[in-house]
Amino acid sequence: MVKTILLIEDNEDDVTLVRRSMTTARIANPVYVVGDGDEAIAYLKGEGAYGDRSKFPMPGILLLDLKMARTSGMEVLSWCRQYLAAKDLFIVVLSHHNEIREVNRAYALGARTFLVKPASREDFINLARHFPKYWELAEAAKRGPSLKREIREGATPGSTEIPPSPARDNQDNSGGDGISRKPVIPLEGGTGTTPPQARL
Repeated sequence: MVKTILLIEDNEDDVTLVRRSMTTARIANPVYVVGDGDEAIAYLKGEGAYGDRSKFPMPGILLLDLKMARTSGMEVLSWCRQYLAAKDLFIVVLSHHNEIREVNRAYALGARTFLVKPASREDFINLARHFPKYWELAEAAKRGPSLKREIREGATPGSTEIPPSPARDNQDNSGGDGISRKPVIPLEGGTGTTPPQARL
């Protein structure tokens, strides 16, 4: 079953970048966008405008900005930890370089990895490679298993470049400052459907 992405981001430019990067990485999961933490929780609870799950399906992936007005990304993480702990929800935190020290706290609240803004096409290819069960690849049906194999092995589709060494989800990648360096994958764009109060 294809997993829906819920992008929680209050900056229009960042939304555009994320969508563009996902498109160029051939990520085909449907994308819904909400502009703050309060909207995100309403969507996840299926309240108000988001009450019809046939129109606003429960997401399997959250792309969550840490710094937002009103309810913050950390508060959304805390809410998810309390009420959605039993669900297989893949949470990717979006942060700037100066927010990296918040990432370990985000991991403690259930985030699986993080992206440093602005992210690139290669970052989403890396996500699909390291966590393949969550991501749908647009070209896989047309080109057969070869594209999925290229992406999961780390090469740019259609290229002959040497792929990077695979990251290990649980290895200690700290730089001596106590900050975990789990797979860092920046953002830039994606495609999909947008709910009523969301922005394209």
